[in-house]
Amino acid sequence: MKALRKKGELTRFQILSEIAMRQPYVRQKDIADKLGVTVQAVSENIKSLIAEGLVESGSGRSHYKITRRGAEKIKEAAMDLRRYADEVLESMSFYRSVWPAIAWEDLHEGDKVELFMEDGILYARR
Repeated sequence: MKALRKKGELTRFQILSEIAMRQPYVRQKDIADKLGVTVQAVSENIKSLIAEGLVESGSGRSHYKITRRGAEKIKEAAMDLRRYADEVLESMSFYRSVWPAIAWEDLHEGDKVELFMEDGILYARR
């Protein structure tokens, strides 16, 4: 997950994404509330994003727009995040949940069984 490796990159990605989704009129307070960070943190990040040419500031305090470079950065980071999430989900598919059931009849290890529920209780039978 190369794009979001540095400290604070995930927050910057989220702020940039919020601007992209809400542009051109987006308040720093709304972004801060949604992400659970301070308005000051959003403000500092937006200043940095503007300095890097990823965001443009229009007239007024709430007028922000992502640049083409900003859009490319979002797409790249989102794809990295998706690939990482897919890897995590793939690895988790090997874990199986345990569903304890009460034996309906005498069962032995290795018996193939079916599960059924009766009155909210899960049973196993051949």
